[in-house]
Amino acid sequence: RGGDGDGDGDEMRTSSSYSCLRWMASQRHRPRLLSTRANRCTTTSFTAAAMTPRRRRGGVSRIKRRAMHGGPKSGKFEEKPNRKLRFDFGVSILPHPDKRNGGEDAAFVCTKSGMIGVADGVGGWAEKGIDAGLYARSLMINAQKVSSFFRENGDSTIFTNKVKEQEDADAIAEESSAPPLWIPSVAGLLKVLVRAHQATNDPGSCTVCLASFHGSCMRAVNLGDSGFAVIRDRKMLIKSPPQQHSFNFPFQIGSGKDNDSPSMADLYELELQAGDAVVLGTDGLFDNVFDDDIISVVEQSRKKEMSAQQSARNLALFAQELGQSATIRSPFSVAAARDGYLFVGGKLDDTSVVIAFVDEQDDFNSDNDHDIFPSSSRSSSSSSSSSSSSS
Repeated sequence: RGGDGDGDGDEMRTSSSYSCLRWMASQRHRPRLLSTRANRCTTTSFTAAAMTPRRRRGGVSRIKRRAMHGGPKSGKFEEKPNRKLRFDFGVSILPHPDKRNGGEDAAFVCTKSGMIGVADGVGGWAEKGIDAGLYARSLMINAQKVSSFFRENGDSTIFTNKVKEQEDADAIAEESSAPPLWIPSVAGLLKVLVRAHQATNDPGSCTVCLASFHGSCMRAVNLGDSGFAVIRDRKMLIKSPPQQHSFNFPFQIGSGKDNDSPSMADLYELELQAGDAVVLGTDGLFDNVFDDDIISVVEQSRKKEMSAQQSARNLALFAQELGQSATIRSPFSVAAARDGYLFVGGKLDDTSVVIAFVDEQDDFNSDNDHDIFPSSSRSSSSSSSSSSSSS
């Protein structure tokens, strides 16, 4: 049985129970057959002070809205597209130290479409001789392609999983000089995820989180235990809760029929302001670093005028440092105790972090290049250069 979860370190544990929980942590992404999925899924409704679980309606989670400037907490979201903000992006991907294949995480930053994303491949596929990171990398590449294509050609064009049509879509997106026709929305962002999923035929599965920026508005979709957080005035303004069927068994999309549907992702829409920091991460970050520590690392980077790239690198390194400890109280150990399991220490894993620093900008410029950061290339302060974009 687990301890009381108070983190005092006085729990009594046997070597067998401790080894069992360590084994469970290593089996987190093991492919499993899902049954009666529709009846087991829940979503979360945000209020100003608390998070209250509610049953999912119709298989698609409701859009989570929060008033960011003292406005109404319900009703139509008022976007301010004329507010010009500059986004400084940084990305860091650190594989588990014992993994020589680059790990299973992937991430991308596409300044062309104002979109970023992270994905965490299901490690259990490696037991079948399959590159467990292949699906996550392909999904991120396809999400970038779809978002860029939508931006140039509108979302009325069907982007399918046929290779030739993908190549045609890429060619059209590169050659088109017409102004953007795609009006970003949270439904449009979900459509990007759906069509990227349709275009990804590689074996495997993953968790995923995508975020887009337009004017002062941020939209996000999250499926599984990757996620995002927004920091404002040294406080956690909002943080996406993990989607899990049960403890250590997150939602995941993939190439097989036994995976979850992209439509089960939670949807978010909120307004940003200058000074905010947006953090996307895989579970390697959120399983090891508490909210206050995430805020501390990001705010120290801001105070020292570091780039978003260096901040993302520092946060990822900090998460892996904590993950290697066998004695600390970690978010994962707290979650384990809450579900009746005993687990002590961090949970070392692949760690991906994408950070967007939000600042005011005078001149509007959207002609920036886009970069793909798959997990096959290890992150370093020199290999993953940060990008800036205005939206």
